Amino acid sequence: MLLLLLLLIATPAIAELIDPNDVRVIDGDTIRVYHQQPNVRLVGFNAPETRNAACPAEFELGSKATRRLRDIIKTGNLDFTYIRCSCPQATQGTFACNYGRDCGTLKSNGRDVGAILIEEMTRRKREIVGLMNERDFPHIVELALPPGPFGSVVLEIDAFHREQRIPVRRGQSRHEAKQSYIRFCFPDAATADGFRNRFGGECLTHAPLKPKQRT
Repeated sequence: MLLLLLLLIATPAIAELIDPNDVRVIDGDTIRVYHQQPNVRLVGFNAPETRNAACPAEFELGSKATRRLRDIIKTGNLDFTYIRCSCPQATQGTFACNYGRDCGTLKSNGRDVGAILIEEMTRRKREIVGLMNERDFPHIVELALPPGPFGSVVLEIDAFHREQRIPVRRGQSRHEAKQSYIRFCFPDAATADGFRNRFGGECLTHAPLKPKQRT
């Protein structure tokens, strides 16, 4: 009996293919599989809350994560794995362990869905910050990234900002064919000109979007 127990403990979790129709999304990090309770807490990441959100902003982010998880699942090619929870053994299966949920992982095309959500939300956050910087600090210098390592130039750019006693404020990045561009935002034209004179690039001015006229 003891040997059997040890074998069960040592047996690795096995991934199994699962049909998208057998996965119901509860929120950004919780699913129900095979139409059965208990629900499954996807481990390795923590999505913003929806039911118990601390503020409207968290609710909005949680809703976006939930919708995105549904979209990922609809694409199919899913692998699901039940795994042992990290809760104390005496609490497993109770409300004290993940609110009574099982634990598991879900992969889409070989990638953990949590890693996909984190990557996309981080990229979206950078885009929002870039837009806000361009709005609030409208004197912009756009640099074309040179081929090869860029580390030494980054250090010089950091040094320039320290000399000016201002933080580094990145705008939006963009890509055209094989060329990438990054933007730096400044509060006044003189500082932007000084940056351009030192590092090159093109000076831009932020143009706010005009509201659409109602018809």
